[in-house]
Amino acid sequence: MIEPALLIFFGLQSVIFAAWVVLSLAILIGMALRAVSRRETGSAADVGTNAMESYLRDPLTRFRRLLWLGLTAALVVCGVVTVVILMTI
Repeated sequence: MIEPALLIFFGLQSVIFAAWVVLSLAILIGMALRAVSRRETGSAADVGTNAMESYLRDPLTRFRRLLWLGLTAALVVCGVVTVVILMTI
């Protein structure tokens, strides 16, 4: 029988992974939409530079990137713990 603590851990790991996927998609879609919206207003050379500068300066995007890094670290830790658990079973 599976321990309740193990089920809680795997549930937490699943929630962290789901949040990581949603956040990754939000970051990628935001970058794409910003690049497309900038393309309509400027020249081709200015589009890439201006879009990237505005993307990097945006405080909400910075928060998303930091949250993404934190979730990535949490996934790595969960992965290591999962490997240790599976090796001891």
